[in-house]
Amino acid sequence: MRRITVLTLWVLALLTPALFAGAGTKEVDDGVDMYFRDAGLLSLSDQPLPKYSTADPGDAGVLERAWETAPPSIPHTVEDMYPILLGSNDCLDCHTPENAIGADDIPLSDTHFAIPQIGEGKAEMITIVTGYKQGKDINMAQYNCNMCHTPVASNVDTPGSSFVQMRRTKGKKK
Repeated sequence: MRRITVLTLWVLALLTPALFAGAGTKEVDDGVDMYFRDAGLLSLSDQPLPKYSTADPGDAGVLERAWETAPPSIPHTVEDMYPILLGSNDCLDCHTPENAIGADDIPLSDTHFAIPQIGEGKAEMITIVTGYKQGKDINMAQYNCNMCHTPVASNVDTPGSSFVQMRRTKGKKK
């Protein structure tokens, strides 16, 4: 019992100065205000919410790519297709090669089925990709479509860019 009392006194002795450390000091205005908001974050922004395509899949056409090997953007609505889960990916209903039978159904490229072959690097504990083997099922690293493919908003102001798209001529690699 006496041991608990002594321990309690020591804890109080150590914590008391910390409790009163700020007492008597004047608040400095450093320009950073921390407070709780009365409204949601979206209401504090002067930019409108992005508006995405409402076109049904198959009716939206194809969007131009930003550069030659860029992943294509999603031209149709994806509102009812998220979230993409391990056992549920609505994108694959139309975009696997065996399901892409319509003219506007773009099939997944072969890269989505490529399985990297791992080898040992020159240094210890380093692995390298030595090549790819074509698999029959989608590579699970490629399963989460919206990691690379995104819908395009129509009302968002994007900063200007001086990017110039360069296309390779067929048969020549630069």
